[in-house]
Amino acid sequence: VERLQTLSNEIKTGNKKGKLEEELVSVTQVDVFSFLTKGLSEIEQEMKKSNLSIKLNLSKSKINVNADENLLWRAFENLIKDVFKHAETGTNVYIKIAEKEGCGLITIINEIKKDELDKMKLSNEEFEKKYLQDPLNKTSLTTAKELVELQGGALKVRINNNSFEAVIMLKECE
Repeated sequence: VERLQTLSNEIKTGNKKGKLEEELVSVTQVDVFSFLTKGLSEIEQEMKKSNLSIKLNLSKSKINVNADENLLWRAFENLIKDVFKHAETGTNVYIKIAEKEGCGLITIINEIKKDELDKMKLSNEEFEKKYLQDPLNKTSLTTAKELVELQGGALKVRINNNSFEAVIMLKECE
């Protein structure tokens, strides 16, 4: 973790960017559906404890992205643990896998706990600023964002009525 934080800080400041990325980020072709199916099976007990039901939806037969499997899993795990913490008990968590304009998209949507909705009555811009851009507010969302960015991708989050939505975007393999 400390090594990744150092890498992230050096990349942000422009120091040693190329060398460190080559050293620590190993981008390969990843089949997103297989990757997530395997990963979700590893956290099945946590899903059962949270009383949430995961619904996995694939828009086409196979979507391959350029990613570092370890970093992608850590980013996804940060997001899904945040979902477990803030999702309304007994609801569905939707994970959609799609492609758009040369990017593979992993979208996670869940219903937020009713008692937490008031805290999240922010515009999407305010939400992103508070949870993704504030260097003093290190959250699982900021960690996930940094991990995705290390792979050349992007993470977008938003609140839509009573639902939280996170979208990981990574370049699709040709």
